[in-house]
Amino acid sequence: MIDETKVDLLGLGEAVAGHLEGWTLDREATLKWHTPPMAVVLVDGDGREIRLDGRPGMGPRDKLHVFGIYPTARGCMEEERPSINVSATREPEAIARDIKRRFLPDYLTAHAESARRDVAENERKARVAHNQKRLAVALGGRVGDNGRGPEVWTSIPGVYVKYVQDTSICMELRLAPDLAVELADWVHEHCPKDEDAA
Repeated sequence: MIDETKVDLLGLGEAVAGHLEGWTLDREATLKWHTPPMAVVLVDGDGREIRLDGRPGMGPRDKLHVFGIYPTARGCMEEERPSINVSATREPEAIARDIKRRFLPDYLTAHAESARRDVAENERKARVAHNQKRLAVALGGRVGDNGRGPEVWTSIPGVYVKYVQDTSICMELRLAPDLAVELADWVHEHCPKDEDAA
């Protein structure tokens, strides 16, 4: 935490950004937090964002807690999020040098991994949505949402879609015996076998 009456954090953030190639102070985002600010936001040309935070509880006295923002909350595990503390009373060039040496390499690596996970998660969600639409069409139903997220609704008695994933679909079927046996024959003929269970 810092004493904002002794540290011009906005000016310090601008000066630090001036010594970090490719990074600039996001004045608008910074002033949304506090006026005068207790934390500053630095951004680069690729949309990455780091914060120098002097709020109480964010770091030792007279220190700024430096941490990064990631594409999504689930995109980066807590233990993979690097952060450092730097003295707010040092020269901006020294603070920038510390950030460049002790923080940025790990942050950029973690951010790239977070972005990769974010893309993979969005692709997974797209496959789930595609499977839901295909199944809804096949069952003559539709995709609806009752507050728990999209799910497949059908009016066919005895057919209940429990969940749809990107690689599998779980359904509960209550069928007449003859139809159930016919379906079981088809499943036995067409589905992969678990040799160990045979």
